[in-house]
Amino acid sequence: MLLFLILASWLNSGTPGEVIGMFDPAGSASILAGAAAHLAVSGVYGLIFGLLWRLIYLRRVRVPGWLAGVLYGGLIYAAAELLIIPGSGSALLQISPVVFGIGNLIFGFTLGFGLQLSLTNHIPGTKND
Repeated sequence: MLLFLILASWLNSGTPGEVIGMFDPAGSASILAGAAAHLAVSGVYGLIFGLLWRLIYLRRVRVPGWLAGVLYGGLIYAAAELLIIPGSGSALLQISPVVFGIGNLIFGFTLGFGLQLSLTNHIPGTKND
């Protein structure tokens, strides 16, 4: 995600700190507040994904974790772009929708792939491989 943050800041003609500052809910562009807010929101989204995955998994629906994660990341992106950000006056409006979408898809992929690995105890390159 750090590499993507650097790329996103370059595409937005800014610095990584400026992009993280856009997540500051007070709008003061504080890097620390933006990082804390982003971490908190990401944690809640991760928790929700884990609960949804549990429901799906218990129903014996077999969907690859990475695919479920990408779909979830797309859902987060759509909700943010269509419902949450437009009326908020947030600095996040300055981030390109394409860049914002890719970031959410990467987040979802990471959630799903990581959860699938942890559930199957299959970690590439280890003795469990």
